[in-house]
Amino acid sequence: NEAWERFKDLLHQCPHHGFSELHQLDTFYNALNPNDQVALDSAAGGNFLDKIPRECLSIIESKSKVRYSRRRVIDVRTNANAPLSYSSHSNSFDLQ
Repeated sequence: NEAWERFKDLLHQCPHHGFSELHQLDTFYNALNPNDQVALDSAAGGNFLDKIPRECLSIIESKSKVRYSRRRVIDVRTNANAPLSYSSHSNSFDLQ
């Protein structure tokens, strides 16, 4: 989730980058660690990059929402009286 958000922010900072959606997705996927690539391939039901860009984006967004939701539940359970904090700075896309 964090990696995807950072990647989108970088692209947004350069609105005239000229990269196609396919090139963006290929760059993002190939920058992931092997475990996260496997997770995306699994969610895609095969090779992630064989999907059309719209399907790839849908898979990434879906995995990001699931991960955010799980993390929020864990934070609430472990820190019932503490404010929520999302200060993890992992380079992993964290798809599990």
